[in-house]
Amino acid sequence: PESIQVSGGSVVDYDLGAHRLIWNDSPDVGRPVTITFPVTVQAAGPLAVFNTAVLTDAVGLVSTDTAVFIVDADRVWLPLVMRD
Repeated sequence: PESIQVSGGSVVDYDLGAHRLIWNDSPDVGRPVTITFPVTVQAAGPLAVFNTAVLTDAVGLVSTDTAVFIVDADRVWLPLVMRD
């Protein structure tokens, strides 16, 4: 999709069949790269959505990082407690 944005790196490809973003680049050490994209959740909540990045370096070492967000989270209202 056209709405994928990258700052600090090269372009991102979207694999429609696998529903994943593919990014290949070698930024300088310490240079941050941010990839942003919109998401539309087509399910009723509450629901946890996991987004996992798999990173592979030049020698083949792999690391992963996962972000989680909650769709239609239940709200809990706690009673107000006052202290003297």
